[in-house]
Amino acid sequence: MMWQYLWAHRVYHCSQMVKRSDKRKITSVLLIAISLLSTLPQLWILYIRDYYLVFCPFPMYPVMAASLVFTILMIGFCIIFTISDPVEPTIKSLFHAFGVADFIFGLVFISYTGMAYVCSLVATEMYIVFCVFTIVSVLSYLYFLIAIPMWIYSKWIPKDKHLTRKDSCFNESVKKWPCLLPV
Repeated sequence: MMWQYLWAHRVYHCSQMVKRSDKRKITSVLLIAISLLSTLPQLWILYIRDYYLVFCPFPMYPVMAASLVFTILMIGFCIIFTISDPVEPTIKSLFHAFGVADFIFGLVFISYTGMAYVCSLVATEMYIVFCVFTIVSVLSYLYFLIAIPMWIYSKWIPKDKHLTRKDSCFNESVKKWPCLLPV
């Protein structure tokens, strides 16, 4: 599910804008408060798994377990990104490989959610969690669908062809939403 990659990516960009002395505060607020909270619905579904294994004909439990693994990897990348000031190129490469795997897993997750409508009648809580994660994942896909052309443009188009930042509203936007805009 791409929300995990998106969250870690946003944590990386936000942590790069923070002074090194303040990174411990960012780590405690962002990681513990939000990242660990994302594991609660997954752990809850895995805790009550016996009920769902009996009544749901689709393999939703292994998909949720894989989702928890991706979430734990996301938390690990968030910790690495907030602690390391210059992030090693190897870690960046691993993170992008994680993003590709997360992209593929997100498509599988969305397809299982669509096929498992039968489970919504007997395993309502699990299906609601799947639907919420699917919606957040689709929104993450849309974000990357918009952001990727911007990254390609900034990477491969010569710098003299770019709009200058003083000619656009970029500086005002970055001041308002520094962690949302791809830089």
